[in-house]
Amino acid sequence: MGTPQFLLDLDGVATIPHAEQIPGSARDWYSVGRWAAISDDDTTVTIVPVDAPLIQVGGITTGTWGTRNKPHDATLVSWVLNNHWHTNFRASQGGEIVSRYLLTSDDRCHDSVASSRFAAETVVPPIVGLAREVSQHATGSLVTLEPADKGMLWFKPAEDGRGVICRVQNLACEPVRYLLSFQVGTIEVADFTSPTEDDTEALSVISGESVEFSVRPRSIQSIRLQLASPVEGRER
Repeated sequence: MGTPQFLLDLDGVATIPHAEQIPGSARDWYSVGRWAAISDDDTTVTIVPVDAPLIQVGGITTGTWGTRNKPHDATLVSWVLNNHWHTNFRASQGGEIVSRYLLTSDDRCHDSVASSRFAAETVVPPIVGLAREVSQHATGSLVTLEPADKGMLWFKPAEDGRGVICRVQNLACEPVRYLLSFQVGTIEVADFTSPTEDDTEALSVISGESVEFSVRPRSIQSIRLQLASPVEGRER
């Protein structure tokens, strides 16, 4: 690679080490959430250290805590085991130890959404459920998010049983306006919610199947969707 640029998944946010740290914060080790990436103007390599999230950037940098250590070497060091401190760690570890790493590359500058999606798809197994009373010929996607390359999308049942909670994460450094569309069923009610699922503001539903909204830079927006039963036999 040419001059390396590092981007790390820290607490779910794509962060530039050193450049986006406050003075005096640690630069020796980083504990990544799911992935770390190195890029130059032509290539990006994303690494998912499944079992060993403690890493160093630019080589072995132990002892540079609290100083500005801008790496010039396109190297990521993964600490499979740790013998630098013993608090909350066993003094010794024996037996067979398996450490898994997943890698991918891309011929473009770094895209934090692509790295996040690769990591999510490789470390989170697919959920398989039994479909009842559905035509064997029905195929397609449950939901779409546009622009697809600008955000991450999660769903969960609402804690109070009222519909589902959709969380859209904008990993970009600028606001993004999204269109979320259900391909099966009808959206009856849509509301912005707080992280604790308290409704805050009603959303307009477009043609019974879509909602449009903006998400601030590097933020997560939660939305409650209450759906009618899927239309039997409807295909997209």
